[in-house]
Amino acid sequence: MPAPNAPGTSLSPVRPSTGERLPANLEPDDVYLFPTRSAAMYRLHQYLHKANGNEYKSVAFGPVFVSAFYILREWGAGCLEIVRNSDEDMQQLQEFCEIEISADRKVQAVYVEFPCHPNFECCDLYTLRRLADVYQFLLVVDASAGDICNIDLSSVADVFIFAPFHAMCGITVLDPLNRPTHQRLRKLFSENYRNEVFHLDAEALVRSTSNYRASLRRTEQPCKPCRNFFAKPGGKSIKYRVQGFTPGYGGLISIEFEKLEYAQAFFNAAELCPSSNLRESVTCIYPSNGALYGCTPEDEFKAECRGWSMA
Repeated sequence: MPAPNAPGTSLSPVRPSTGERLPANLEPDDVYLFPTRSAAMYRLHQYLHKANGNEYKSVAFGPVFVSAFYILREWGAGCLEIVRNSDEDMQQLQEFCEIEISADRKVQAVYVEFPCHPNFECCDLYTLRRLADVYQFLLVVDASAGDICNIDLSSVADVFIFAPFHAMCGITVLDPLNRPTHQRLRKLFSENYRNEVFHLDAEALVRSTSNYRASLRRTEQPCKPCRNFFAKPGGKSIKYRVQGFTPGYGGLISIEFEKLEYAQAFFNAAELCPSSNLRESVTCIYPSNGALYGCTPEDEFKAECRGWSMA
């Protein structure tokens, strides 16, 4: 649950008495645990299709987690992938919603990452929220690359998903501020949810989150010297803020190298664990572009749309 003194944003609800912006107050029936992040995404997608008679399509907007896209594409009525994140893409989404309405259907849900992993692109949540209200689709935000301690999605997302330890446990949160979708989602989960979390994983989760905010601060400590080190010739783009608030922006840094040989030299020389998992107990590195994109012409097209070079 959001920390009581987490920083509010312009998207946060306002306390009428003081004007202070605060995260939403959640109840136990708003939070659901799953074995993994992908399981949380799959079960939500499954529940929605069951409720809608397997009739409505979904949209993956902007860069989304690879497994999430395949879940949306392989199960259900289909998925439109809008791989860029621009004004033209918002227009494409709106046109798709109009097409579905003209066919006596609607868009079931729009899935986005905020921020996306690994390049920290952020979609326009204001516009997506407005479109969700107009066309009555659910806005589902995967905040796994960030954290609920430093990203306030209350009053914006109908559902947000995050993985406190990436590989273990996925958490789905129903936003109580977005009514009447909140009541409909609560009913949907109460009718379909079944606890699938292994009890030892649950015990490990409790132990690991007993001092979660302090742990998040520790993961941020090495980031400033790493960012300063890569702010030298060879690093084309470094995405990380070194000044901010407590507990901070987390321990994920995105680096784009100017040349492929620079990246190869770095990954060959760095004596760090190769892993894509976030919030590990050791520092990990992962060549996301090369590992996730460029294997097929379709992947190369997606990478180019995101402005990533595979050569």
